[in-house]
Amino acid sequence: MNLFFCQLSAPPNRKLKKDSPSPMNWPTQEVQMVGFYLKRHPSILVVVSFVLLLLAPHHSTSPARVLQQERISDQGDETSVLPTYHNPVETHSSSEIDMTAVPYSVYHGDGAFEGYNLFALGEYNRNTGTVANQLLIMDMDGNIVYDRYVGDRNTFSCPVELINPNTALIGVPTGAALLHLDNDSVHELGFSGHHEYEYNPNNDTYFTLKRIVQEFDGTEYLFDTILEFTPTGSMVWGLNVSDFISPSQWCPYHDYASGNPDVSHSNTVFYDAENDVIYYNSRNTNTFYKIDHATKEVIWGLGEYGNFMMYDIYGNERNSLFYHAHSVEPLDEDELILFDNDLHNQTSVTNHISRMLEITINETTMTANQSWMWQAPTAYYSAGWGDADRLPNGNRLGTFGYWSSGGLFSSSLVEVNPSGDIVWEVQFDYTSDCMYGVYRMERIRFEPSLSSSNDGDVLSSESPLLSWDCWYDFRNKEECLGNYTLFVDGIFRSEGAFNYQTFWRPTKLEFDLSDIALGSHNASLVIDDGYGNTANDTIEFSITAFSISRESPDIVEQTNPAHTIEWTGFTPTPLTCNITCNGTQCLLLEWLGEDILLYPANLSLGVNHLVLELWNGTEMVYWEELWIEMTPPLPPMVTQGQTSPVEIFWNMSHTLTWSLHDISPQSWTLLVDDQVYLTGVQSSRDYEVSWDIPRLDEGTYEIELLVTDQLNMTSIAPLTLVIQPPHPPAIDTSLLDTEIIWGTEDVSLKWRLHGSQQWWLYRNGSLFDSDTSAEIDIEITIESWQREAWRLGTYNLTLLSSDGNQNASSTTWVDVIYSRGDPFADSFAETRSSWYLMGSNAVGPPDGNTATIFLDYGNGYLTLDMGKYGHILNGGGMDFTIVAGGGEYTVSVGNSLSDVFASLGHATGNQSFDLLPTGLASVRYVMIEYHDGDAVLLDGIVAIHFDVVTDDATPPIVEGPEDISSVFNETTYELHWSCSDATPWSYSILIDDVTVESGPWEGEDISLSYLQEAAGTVNITLVLTDLFGNNATDEVRVTLESHTPPSDNLILTVVIGVAVIGVAAVSVVVYVRRR
Repeated sequence: MNLFFCQLSAPPNRKLKKDSPSPMNWPTQEVQMVGFYLKRHPSILVVVSFVLLLLAPHHSTSPARVLQQERISDQGDETSVLPTYHNPVETHSSSEIDMTAVPYSVYHGDGAFEGYNLFALGEYNRNTGTVANQLLIMDMDGNIVYDRYVGDRNTFSCPVELINPNTALIGVPTGAALLHLDNDSVHELGFSGHHEYEYNPNNDTYFTLKRIVQEFDGTEYLFDTILEFTPTGSMVWGLNVSDFISPSQWCPYHDYASGNPDVSHSNTVFYDAENDVIYYNSRNTNTFYKIDHATKEVIWGLGEYGNFMMYDIYGNERNSLFYHAHSVEPLDEDELILFDNDLHNQTSVTNHISRMLEITINETTMTANQSWMWQAPTAYYSAGWGDADRLPNGNRLGTFGYWSSGGLFSSSLVEVNPSGDIVWEVQFDYTSDCMYGVYRMERIRFEPSLSSSNDGDVLSSESPLLSWDCWYDFRNKEECLGNYTLFVDGIFRSEGAFNYQTFWRPTKLEFDLSDIALGSHNASLVIDDGYGNTANDTIEFSITAFSISRESPDIVEQTNPAHTIEWTGFTPTPLTCNITCNGTQCLLLEWLGEDILLYPANLSLGVNHLVLELWNGTEMVYWEELWIEMTPPLPPMVTQGQTSPVEIFWNMSHTLTWSLHDISPQSWTLLVDDQVYLTGVQSSRDYEVSWDIPRLDEGTYEIELLVTDQLNMTSIAPLTLVIQPPHPPAIDTSLLDTEIIWGTEDVSLKWRLHGSQQWWLYRNGSLFDSDTSAEIDIEITIESWQREAWRLGTYNLTLLSSDGNQNASSTTWVDVIYSRGDPFADSFAETRSSWYLMGSNAVGPPDGNTATIFLDYGNGYLTLDMGKYGHILNGGGMDFTIVAGGGEYTVSVGNSLSDVFASLGHATGNQSFDLLPTGLASVRYVMIEYHDGDAVLLDGIVAIHFDVVTDDATPPIVEGPEDISSVFNETTYELHWSCSDATPWSYSILIDDVTVESGPWEGEDISLSYLQEAAGTVNITLVLTDLFGNNATDEVRVTLESHTPPSDNLILTVVIGVAVIGVAAVSVVVYVRRR
C-alpha cells in the first residue's frame, strides 16, 4: 500500500500566471492532499491518523506547462484527481521546438522504474542547418510536464542533471547555468565548456572541459583541460590532460576537430564527493582515469592505455573493453557503468554495436572484468553521445541518442531489466525536415522512494526485524540528508534522520519490534528528502512464536529425488516433529527451525495420508494433514494426433500434433530422418507439441518425437511422412537470376521442379534444351556465350513441365547485360559513415543535390561505394574526381571496410586524385572526411579510369602471318593468327572473298592449314567480330610460282650456299609478322 502526504501548494507542472501570487503566499490547506504530485499519484490515500504530517513544510516547483485540476471526487477512502493538459501560459522564444510536431512513440511496460525523464532534446533542421534545444521533463507515458527552450546551439551536448530537488545544472549558449524549478528561473554561472558541467558539493564549485591546442614535434594537436570554477566564474583548479595522455595515443582512424588531430576528446568528468576523486573519460584514446582531486595525481587508467588487465564477459583478455565511450560513472567502490558507442572499434571498424556496459574492478590485482552488458540491435547504433545508468530496481537506462547513425529512427531512450528485456522506451523519429537527438538523460523523481521485502512476512517473536530500502529523488553524487517517521498499527513509534547513500544505492533502515505482541500488524514508514517531499510505504506482517509452511506436489513419482515434500519455518525453542504416513510413523526429529524433508522413498504406491505434528513437550502446537499420490516410475506417455503414415501433397499446409503426459516432465526432441529438427521443454505434466510441416521436397521422411523425463526415461513416437508430388507440377523460379552479366564464367540457369517427369526450355519461343527426368533441381550451365548465341538483351525463358498427364509452365524475363556499373558511386557504406546528412545525394552522377558532411565533436565522414563491378583503376594521370563545395575535406581510399584506408590528402571544391601514391591497382571505396572550415557539400564522385565498359567501340586485335611467296610444290602451309578481344563473338575465313570457314569465336587464336593445288596467287582473309559488332580483318597473300630447273652455273652456288639459302627459304615460309 503506498501513502503520500503533502501540503497543497503550486503544482510542479503548473506555470504561474503573471497575476498569480507567489507560491510562498498561497494559503495552506491542511486537509486536502492535492497539488505537487497529482500527476504522479492519480489516487491519494487519506489517512486521518497522519494529519499532523500534513503540517510539514513543502517545497514546490513550477514548470512551464499547465496541469489543470479538473475535478476532485471523493470515492470512499481515495481522492481521484483527473488532469488535463493546456498550452503554455508563456513561451520563451520563437525558435523553441514545437513538441506537437515532434514524432515520437512510447512503450511503457511492466517492471519499469517509475519516475520522470529529464533531458535536453536537440532538433536539427536538415534544410536550414539550424539547431533548437529544448529542456524537457517527460513522464513515463510520454507526456511533457515541463519544457523550456535553452538555446540555438549545441547546448544539449552538455548533460542536464539535478544537483538538488529544486535545481538543475544545465547548458545554455553562454555556458553553464542553474535552472531553479521552484520559480522557473535561470542563473548563468559565468563560464563555459564542452560536453560536461559537473557540480562539486564539497567546494560549491563546478567542473567543465576546455579544448587546448598544443604543439609536439612541430605538429599541433588538440587536447583538453579539466577546469574548476566558482559560482561567479572564477577558475580555482585545472589539469591539462596532455600531462598523462601522449600524442602517440591518437586514434588510428585519425579523429580530427577544428583541423587538428583530436587526441583526447574528453567527454566525462564525474566527481565522487565522498572520496574527492574525479572519473575522467578520454573518448578518442578509449581510456578513462581515476584522478585524485587534491593532488592531481592519476591513480589509474582503465582502457586501451590504462594499467588494468581487462577481460570481457566471457573471460577473454582484451586490449580494450570499449571504443569511443561516453558517460563513465561509478556504481559502487568496485563497479562502474558506461555507454560504449563502439565507434572506431579496432577489432572490427564496421561492428557498430552500441551497448550499456558495467565493469567490476579490483584495485589490488589491477584486473577489470565486464560484469554485465546490454548490446543494442544495430538500429540503435549511436556514433556519438550516449548515457547509461543503473536504476534503484536494478534496471538500466540507456540513451542511444545520436541523431544520425543510419537507423530506422533518429534516437532512442531505453530502459531494460537485468535480463535485457526492454520495459520502457521512447523513440524519436525523423521528419522530412528534422532529426532529433539526446546527449544524456536522467531518470528523476520529485520524492524519494522506498520498498520493503518484509511485506506479508511472518516474523519470529525472538527477533522481529523490519527493514526498508530507501533511495533519494535522483541519482545523487553526495550523501543527502533525510528524515523518517515509523508508525506501527497507526501509532507513532519512532523518528530520526539518516543519510541517503550515493549513486542511487539503497539505504537500509531497520527497526526492532521485539516489544510488539504476537499477531497480525501493519507498519508505515514515511521518509523525506530534506526538502519536504515525502514518500510512504505500508506493509502487513505477523509475529508468531514459530512458523512453518509446506511446498509439495500432489503427485510424486517413485525414486524421483526432485519430488521431495519440504517444510520450512522457524522456532525460537526446540519442538518435536512427528510425521506419520498411512498411520505409521515415518519421521521423528527435534525441530530447531531447519528444513524438514520427506522423500518419496518414505511413501507407498497409491494415495498416502500424511500427518505432521509439532509438540512442545506434551502440548501439540501444530497439526497438518495432506494426501499425496505416488506413482511408479513410468516413461512419458505420448499420444499422436494422427495415424501413420501421413500423406500430403507438396506445399500443402498441415500440422502434426502430439499429447504428452508425465509426472516428471523435462524435454522433447523432434527428429526428421534421424536429424534433430526442433527441441523444446515440457513445461507441464500435460503438454501439447504441434509442428507445422515446412515445405519439404517430395519423398518419404521418418519423423520421431523423442520425449525425456527427469528420471531420464524416454518414449519415442515414430511417424512416416510422405510428401507426394503436386498435380499439376509446380515450378519454383526463386533460384533463377534475372540479370546476368555477359561473359561471366560459371553462370547457370536454375529452376526447381516438383512433380515433373519431363521438361522443355524455350528461349524466345525456340526450344533451347529439354530432358526426361524426375530430378527436382534443374541447372543449365552456359558453356559458351558465343556457341549458344547469348547476345546482350532481354530473353523470354519459358520452362514447360509435364508429369505425363498435366502440364505447368513458367515464364521469366532474363536480362543479359555487359556490366552493372558506371563511373559513379552506387551507394554509400553506412557502417563507415558518420556525422553526415542526406548521404544518398552523393550517390549517382552529380546533379546539384548534395550530402552534408559536418563537424560535430568529431569529423564527419561519408564512404562512397563504387560497386562490385565499378572499381576505380590506377591508370595514367588522375583517376577520379570529387565534386564538392563548402569546407576542406580529406580523401582516403580502400577495398575493405574493415581495413585502414590509404590517404590521398586534403582538398576543397572539385578536385581530381591519382591513385599512384597508394600503390593500389584499383579501389572500391572512397571516404570523404570533413577537415576544416564550413561543412562539406558533397555532390558525387566521377571515375576517370574504371573497370567497367558499358559500350565497346574498340575492334578486336589480330596479328597474322606475313604474305607467303614460294615455289609451288604441293606443300601445306600453316597459317596462324593471334587474336584477342574483351567481347569476342564470331570469326570467318575467306579465300578470294569466298567463305570457307566460320563459327563462334571465344577469344582464342585461330589457325588454318592451307594446301594450294596449283601455282598462282590467292588472298586469305580472317574477319573477327565482337559482341558489339566491331570488326577486324587480316589478309594474307599466298603466291606460288611454277617450278623452273636451275642452270648449270648455279649448281655450285646452290651447293655451296645451301645452308644459307636453305635458311632463307625456310624463313620465307615460317616467318610471322607482328603488327
